[in-house]
Order: sequence, then C-alpha cells, then structure tokens
Amino acid sequence: MNRTTGRLSAIQLVKEAYRGWSANRGAWLIALALPAAIDVVVNAAFWRHTASLVDQVQQGTDREADLETLHLETFLGDEMLLRFLALVAVNIIAMTLFAVSWHRLALLGERPRLIPEVRSEHIRFALVAFALVFGLSSILMVGFAFTLVQPAGMATILALILALLVYIKLSMLLPAAAVGVPCRIQDAWRMTSGQVLPLFWASLLALLPIIFGSLLLTFLLSGALPKLFGEGLLANLVLLAVKTLLNYFALAVMVAIISLAYKEITRLPLAGNKNPTHGT
Repeated sequence: MNRTTGRLSAIQLVKEAYRGWSANRGAWLIALALPAAIDVVVNAAFWRHTASLVDQVQQGTDREADLETLHLETFLGDEMLLRFLALVAVNIIAMTLFAVSWHRLALLGERPRLIPEVRSEHIRFALVAFALVFGLSSILMVGFAFTLVQPAGMATILALILALLVYIKLSMLLPAAAVGVPCRIQDAWRMTSGQVLPLFWASLLALLPIIFGSLLLTFLLSGALPKLFGEGLLANLVLLAVKTLLNYFALAVMVAIISLAYKEITRLPLAGNKNPTHGT
C-alpha cells in the first residue's frame, strides 16, 4: 500500500497472494481436501444425472424435435432448476469451508484442519456468500432481460461491470465474517472507497494466468484422458478433479487478495473497525 495516499498496490497484492500460496501449499491441500471432495462428488452426480435425463428425453419423445430443443426443455424444467439450485448451495457451502480456513490462515495465522471445526464464522460467511451470490445474480438477470430491447452484447457487458463493482465494494464483508469481526454493508462500502481500481486490477492480473492456463490444460487433458482411460466415467472424473483443483487454486489466490486488502485497509483510520490483525 502507498502510505501517502492510502491506496492499495495491485501488483503487490498479486505478488503476496501467489507467494502466500507457494509458502503454504501443504496447508492449501489440507484446507481443500474435504471441500474439493464434496465438489467432485456432487458435481459428478449432477452432470451424470443430467446426461441420463437428456438420454431419456431423446429416447422417450414421439414428436419431431431437434436436439437443442430437447436440451432446453430438459434444462429449463422445474426438477432440473431445483437440482441446479441445490448444486449451487452445496458448492457455496464447500467453498465456505475452504475460504474461511484460508482467510483465517492469512489474517490470524490459524492452520487449516483436514476436517474443519464448523463455527459461527462459517455460518456468517455462508450467509454473506449466499446474499452476494443472490444479489449479483439478480444484477446479471436484469442485464440479460434488457437484451430483449437493446443489443445483447452491451447489456451483458454493463451487467457484468456493475456486478463486479458491487462485489468489490462489498468484498470486505467476507474476511470480516471469516474472522468474526462485525462489519455492516455501509462499513464494507466505506472501507473500499478509493480501492476499487486496485482491487479490480489485482483480481484481473491474478486470474488471467489461471484462466488461460486452465483452458490450455483442460484442452490438453480432454484429448489425452480418453486415450488413457477410455470414453467412460473415469476420464470424466479425472478431468473434473483437475478442474476442481484449479478452481480452488484460483479461490485461494482471490481469498488471499481480499484478506491482504482487508488487513491493510483496517490499519487505516478510515476503516473504523476492530480487527484482530491490527499490529501484525
């Protein structure tokens, strides 16, 4: 952080986030073991059921319909919607287990456990995460609705920008919840005043290499795994497991950036919060 202006340094946040992961790879593996296992099992079951459902629809229909229509009817059904919402809820719970552990490691030096001890901080964090997901999804849905009356590209881009800005402005709610520090919406909004651009660029710089690396690795594995394991369940499970590890690597980096920003911001008089990391 620039101590003269009080602004965060995007480059420094990214460096520290990656350095923190490198120095704590063992802790990362411990922290992700249970959440990643939950993710793999639940996602594999969901997509296996979805594929089975599509096959049933294709085989059971007596009317002429193209494949795209059948897929839309299947995915937009009430049963599929409920299953998808349940999948999102389980994913948020799994990521909560990991994110709280990683926040507490970064802010309190607390080492993760293989089986996390669920506490009030987990419940508070999950509630904040659910609220953010619901709020940001609502913004995106409104943006997509406007595609009916204006160019789709512009509406989608504006919705994404607005959702990202709102997320950045409220992001300090997450580390505060993870360490049990009271933080209201207006507090989080005020804490990120003047820090939106540094946090935006830090997120972008941190995620771009992971996204491109993930796409490249997924492309290579998609061709190699069927040759090694055949076109069956095992190849799909291995690919899903690799994608899950990459997702949790990205999550670790993003959590670290938010934690580092929170630690720096709460040292300033502007924050006005009691933070257990003061003086560290």
